[in-house]
Amino acid sequence: MKRLHVHVAVEDLEASVRICSHLFAAEPTVLKTDYAKWMLEDPRVNFAISARGAAAGIQHLGIQVEDRGELEEVYGRLKRADRPVLEEGLTTCCYAQSEKSWIEDPQGRQVGDLPYDGHRRNFGFQRLFGVDTTELALRSGLLTTDKASVAGRLVRVLNVTPGLNLQLRALRRAGIEVMPRCIDAEGTRATLADGSQHDVDAVIFAMGYEDDTTWVDILEATEGERFLEQRGISPVPRLCHVGRDWQTSRASGLVCGVAYDAETIGAHLTKGMGSLDA
Repeated sequence: MKRLHVHVAVEDLEASVRICSHLFAAEPTVLKTDYAKWMLEDPRVNFAISARGAAAGIQHLGIQVEDRGELEEVYGRLKRADRPVLEEGLTTCCYAQSEKSWIEDPQGRQVGDLPYDGHRRNFGFQRLFGVDTTELALRSGLLTTDKASVAGRLVRVLNVTPGLNLQLRALRRAGIEVMPRCIDAEGTRATLADGSQHDVDAVIFAMGYEDDTTWVDILEATEGERFLEQRGISPVPRLCHVGRDWQTSRASGLVCGVAYDAETIGAHLTKGMGSLDA
């Protein structure tokens, strides 16, 4: 399914992030020192802002696609627009990899198409001084520091994942075939984003998900395809969440750190039940 992409240059990133977060009722999907992005489902848009010295205003517009078939369809439309097409090919831009083609509209504004294959990750060392770096970060409090604190914002901007061996080029050097993301599975048959299907003998590790709110029929619990919550607490009394990415800290979405949020949510629920008893 296609998604509109809008990129706006701003002068004050922090203030703009604050305003957009209130407008979208969601925090940025990606947050860097000079860039922020919201992947929204309602409206279905990839909305990005950046503060890199450019004049404030729209930088470019685009249509984000999911697979090669949609890319070729939109590319064909660009070719029929009777404007010169700039083909960038596979490139890294705005902290993600994509394959891009652009044209300029009569006003000189860039319009293009781009399929993302995921957020760009910054990989770091798996071990330092013989100790696992995730354990070090947990012991030092970096993983559990609140996302609103200075340290928490820094951790979020850096977005480092342990494992230099997990970089795509390292995987390819090791003889591993890198495939598009899996979008569906039935039995042992997996369907990938490019439409191809493959039989899978075993799943060693799977990560990444999209929210499914279709099974929740509770007023004010959801909005479109997302759950309504702030720091895991829903507007619906006694309905809470744990395990959400950056719910309160980097550790929120990690197995090693979810217990911290669970303890906070438990205390919140206990307090609420105490109020009812009173």
